Amino acid sequence: MMYLLMAMVAGVLLVACANVANVLLARASVREKEVAIRTALGASRGRVVRQLLAEAVVLGVVGGLVGLGFAYGALDWFSGTVAGVDKPYWITFELDGLALLFTSGVALVAAMAAGTVPALRASGGSMGVILRDESRGSSSLRMGRFSSGLVVTELAVSCGLMIAAGLLVRSLVDMNRMDMGFDVAPVMTARLGLFETDYPDAEARSRFYHQLVERMTSEPGVEAASLSSSLPATWQNRWSVEIEGETYATEADLPETGGKTVTVGYFETFGVPFLEGRGFRLSESQRGGEPVAVVNRSFVERHLGGGGAVGRRIRLEPDFDEGEEGEAQWLRIVGVVPDLYQGVGFFGSGDQLDEMVYRPQALGDARFMSLAVRTRGSPAAFVPTLRRTVTSVDPNLPLYWVRTMRESLDQTTFLHRIFGTLFSVFGAAALFLAAVGLYGVIDYSVSARIREMGVRIAFGADRRDVLGLVYRRVLKQLAVGMGLGIALGMVLSQPMAATLVGVREWDPVVYGTIVLTLGLTAVTAALMPAIRAISVDPVEALRAE
Repeated sequence: MMYLLMAMVAGVLLVACANVANVLLARASVREKEVAIRTALGASRGRVVRQLLAEAVVLGVVGGLVGLGFAYGALDWFSGTVAGVDKPYWITFELDGLALLFTSGVALVAAMAAGTVPALRASGGSMGVILRDESRGSSSLRMGRFSSGLVVTELAVSCGLMIAAGLLVRSLVDMNRMDMGFDVAPVMTARLGLFETDYPDAEARSRFYHQLVERMTSEPGVEAASLSSSLPATWQNRWSVEIEGETYATEADLPETGGKTVTVGYFETFGVPFLEGRGFRLSESQRGGEPVAVVNRSFVERHLGGGGAVGRRIRLEPDFDEGEEGEAQWLRIVGVVPDLYQGVGFFGSGDQLDEMVYRPQALGDARFMSLAVRTRGSPAAFVPTLRRTVTSVDPNLPLYWVRTMRESLDQTTFLHRIFGTLFSVFGAAALFLAAVGLYGVIDYSVSARIREMGVRIAFGADRRDVLGLVYRRVLKQLAVGMGLGIALGMVLSQPMAATLVGVREWDPVVYGTIVLTLGLTAVTAALMPAIRAISVDPVEALRAE
């Protein structure tokens, strides 16, 4: 996602450079005679190019200083916008010396890049032709194709960036509206980690977990309580799984599944119904009990042929990350639950698996577990009771990440919300710059051909024909730009595909909305120059001729 963000920044910079290049190109077109006279008086082409580039650099320096002030203001606005996002403490938003040095260098390079082609084109014309030319029409023709190419580039980049932003924003909207498959509102959560000195072995840890859940469940106002290796939609374990009756050539051929280690009451805590079978019994959640497992619908469909899961046996490879050792045990499947929303992966990586296996805590050996309590009242109001109950079991055990389940879910999507805000801002900036660029090019084109249009009207041309003359060029540039922009949007959406929720990377609603928005913006941007074109006084045009 970070690389995509950098690509969007580069795209906005490209659109800005194209705008500046168009401005310098128009200015150079006006100054062609001045340049030709200087050349005739002995100025070398290199000297002329250096002078024009120096003007571009001055423009870049002034723009960079203005942009610096804007950056500080934008940073304050952005910090306030994401102030409610529960992000890791090491993520900060500030402008340091390295960032200032880098952006200053980029501003200078961008100014040089934007000014090079206009300078070369302005100094490369035929001196005799330019000095004999009494109109701006031929000059406009010489500059027109390159200028139109820049506008097409702006439209294409803007369209691509807006598509990427639109997909992410719609994904965030759908994420907030979607059915997670589990209850969120009445659940309070916390994270705890057991010290090895206090709980040196798996037996001691299992005994503590059982005692804590039992004590928490007995508290007034508690409907259910449980512990798990991770909360729903946050992150998941990954295990290699062997299906009884299936043959595998090597261990590398074993399929992979997501999973969690949970205590009794996990599914009741989150209001998850059973499609088949049942949950864990108390005897199965204690060490020495029968090894069992609960799987979800996706696991059944992918690995068990779509049905008849209860009673089948699977074997999970030991979770060495959790300190587990020994041979893998065969687990009897006792229940099937619906698919729960698995989240967007670690830091929005989108690497979560749909297939899930839930095993009793007694089969694991985790020191870090997430506590979840389903309350009858407000979960936030239960925090003092939660802390007091944990302290009654172990006075030395600290709790962290004490949040409602809704806050825990928000924490998993903080990157999506941050990037969604940034992508939207960059997409809007690119659209604005493209509109300004299109307006400038069309306005200059109309100015260069204002006499021609007046003459056309004087000799009987309908004003609608003149309007069509202006808009034909706009629509041609728009069609090419949007075609390239849609292709760019499809390319940019590929890295996002795994992290999008409820929307495909080729979502027709997003693409259609962006195309419509860009089209209306382009038509509106060309409106004032078009009105000026049809408002020409034919008498004045003939008098000028």
